[in-house]
Amino acid sequence: MAQENRKKEDRIEKAVRLHDRAVELRSKGGYREAKKCSLEALKIFEEEMGRSNPDVANILNNLGGVYEELGEYNEALNALKRSVKIMEKFDEDDADLKRLRVQSISGFATIHRVMGKYDRAEALFKEALTVAKEAFGPNDLEVSSILNNMAIVYKYTGNFAEAKRLYLRALKIIEKALGPEHPETATIYHNLGGLEHARGRFAAGEPLRVVRSNCGRKHTARIIRRLPQT
Repeated sequence: MAQENRKKEDRIEKAVRLHDRAVELRSKGGYREAKKCSLEALKIFEEEMGRSNPDVANILNNLGGVYEELGEYNEALNALKRSVKIMEKFDEDDADLKRLRVQSISGFATIHRVMGKYDRAEALFKEALTVAKEAFGPNDLEVSSILNNMAIVYKYTGNFAEAKRLYLRALKIIEKALGPEHPETATIYHNLGGLEHARGRFAAGEPLRVVRSNCGRKHTARIIRRLPQT
């Protein structure tokens, strides 16, 4: 029995390393190798922890992002849809589970946006925003991330005023939490500049592009935190 437990623990640790490696590869643009690592990690976790474990959802979130980067949108949609379904079953008041649920919904919304399904993306982002605000308050970085993504949807659908309002709300949260020189702050300035360009206000957009160019040069993607085993 002890030997079987040890074997299980060893396999789980292997899956954790594979997932961490996949996240690192994704942040560096190594999407095909990241996909391979994620799929292997997913298989092990499903076998050892069950198909409905939160860690499976965590791996699916990263895998969905990898699929998106590879242009494999249907695969991304399926992975993220499954992650959302898994996390719907967890209602307990646990911060890690709440955050993972928000990330699942937000990731699912993002792939709908990428596929041009803006109405569905908007509805999902609003759902993620509600969960995030209730769980973490209105000034959490998870909230700012969703606001930024919602603003992108409104930009693409021509609702420029609402896009700007959400970008500015996201910017306020990020500047307060991370400071004006942080890469995440630079990203919002870049998006604001892009919004002005989309509106044909090129002169107004240029100062915002300059702000972005002066900070955040070493930015890498935020790593999704791995949940403890449950």
